[in-house]
Amino acid sequence: MAYFLYRSWIGAVALLPIGVFWFCRKKQEQGEKRRQELKEQFREMLLSIAGSLQAGYSVENAFREARNDMLVLYGGSADIVHELSALSQALENHIPVEKILSDFAARSGVGEIEDFAQVFMIGKRSGADMGDMIGHTVRLISEKMETAREIRTVMSAKVMEQRVMSIVPFGIMGYIGITSPGFFDALYHNPAGILFMSSCLIWYLGCYAVAQHIVRIEV
Repeated sequence: MAYFLYRSWIGAVALLPIGVFWFCRKKQEQGEKRRQELKEQFREMLLSIAGSLQAGYSVENAFREARNDMLVLYGGSADIVHELSALSQALENHIPVEKILSDFAARSGVGEIEDFAQVFMIGKRSGADMGDMIGHTVRLISEKMETAREIRTVMSAKVMEQRVMSIVPFGIMGYIGITSPGFFDALYHNPAGILFMSSCLIWYLGCYAVAQHIVRIEV
């Protein structure tokens, strides 16, 4: 941006906050992707626990067995495997499973896990059928994830269009700068040019923010 808009190191320094914001945004996107993967892993964990409960395992042993299943399914580096390993260790220290799930939910930042932890705590204390409760939770999570997947599929083309359109202005400026050297010289290193380019930058960032908001749909 500093090169195309200002051709100045001062402009690069002035635009550093935009770079910081961009990196923070990318970090947030990576966190969202990781939470989505954890949600998928959590659903598979619940399926494993539901199967163990139907086979006659206690709740605590069902969680222990789920750790082995997730290790085979996702490998030792998966977040859900680390959480279940910590859960198994906590159970050895006689910490109630509902307390462990509440801590896990608070760290995860995943709404479905937080909701499950609350429902699990209530069900455990009231003596509810944990198998039926977990099965119902799995169905709800699966329906929500399927809806989100369908939305992402429908929106994927629009997201790609938005990304392409975001770089088109710089592509056009680069092309003109190469094919017609000096065409933009009047816009650099003078007050009128700086004001015009700054106005274009504000307009561009506003359009980019609106486009990001449009293609971002929460389920």
